[in-house]
Parts: sequence; structure tokens; C-alpha cells
Amino acid sequence: MIAGYISYFGLQTWWLSLPESDRNFILKTFTPMSSVDAGLISGEIHYYSGSAVMYLTTMAEWFVKTFHIAKLILEKAENLINNTTSVTDKNYFYSIAAEIYYKQYARDPRSELLDKCISICEKSIEIAPEIALLNKNKKLWPLSHPGYETMLNIQYFLDNRTKVEQLVSKVKSEGWSGKWDRFLDFEDED
Repeated sequence: MIAGYISYFGLQTWWLSLPESDRNFILKTFTPMSSVDAGLISGEIHYYSGSAVMYLTTMAEWFVKTFHIAKLILEKAENLINNTTSVTDKNYFYSIAAEIYYKQYARDPRSELLDKCISICEKSIEIAPEIALLNKNKKLWPLSHPGYETMLNIQYFLDNRTKVEQLVSKVKSEGWSGKWDRFLDFEDED
């Protein structure tokens, strides 16, 4: 019987849909606080302060170098996002997912990875004003914005000057901390 966090979040069907070899690898690798299984599929969980999206996103970070596992976890987390998901959970997911997809794209430059990364960054940028307001209200300002950072890196290396200029203008107008003007330094070809 499956228990632990997988049961707590109602993810048993998803968990059992994963190949056994992937489940075993996850159990062996995902060991927060050095505990085998880490309550993933055993033990009784009565409370967790975050959502399933947050938990799965955190889990995915453990598998950056084993991208196919990270992707399985991120896909499930993304499928759980809906109109009741908090903006902070969405922001956390988009920030981590963009980083993981971008790192994988750097290792394996396939267009579908780039397209997915851009899509995630766009969603992150879409909710940026809400996150900015939350940060200001909590006096956590100014902070950087990973979605903008990743999208600007992508657009800069694609030599998309118009998009870079638009993004730099937008990120600065929203007040996000960062050295945004560095993206405006395109090398002109003679």
C-alpha cells in the first residue's frame, strides 16, 4: 500500500504509472535530510505546509542531471496547476521549471526543450506583477525575477533584439532587481 507524501497529495495513480525503474531511482535519490524514502511512499503524513505543486517542484530539483525524471515530475506538477493554485506556488514552479528546462537545453539543444522553456518563462512573466506586489507588501523588495532572466538569456542568444528591448523595458518598469541593461549590448556585425 502506498502511503507517505504520495498518498497525502493523492498522487498514487500517477506514481504507479511511472516505470518501476524510475520509481526505484526516485526513492534512492530523493532523500531530503538523508532519510531513505523520506516519507515519499511510507509513513503517515498529517500535515505539509505547501501544496502538491510545491512538493513535486522541490522533488524535481533533485533530478536536474537526470532530466527524464525531472520532466516526469514537472509535467505532473504543471498538470496540477489550476485557478485555485496560489500565485506563489505558480511562481515557484515556473522559476524552477524554467531553470531545469534551460539547463537541459544547454546540454541538449533541441527545439522542443527551448519551446517548453519559453512557454514556462512566458507564464512566469505573466504573473510577475502579482509576485511583485506580494514582495512589496512583505517588504521583500527588490528581488530578481528568474523568468525574466531566463527569457532574456534565450532571446539574447537568439539575437531577437526587439523582444530583448521589450522585455528589458518591461522588467525595469516592474522594478525587478538585476543588471538588465547588459542584455542590450548586442555585438553588431560589420
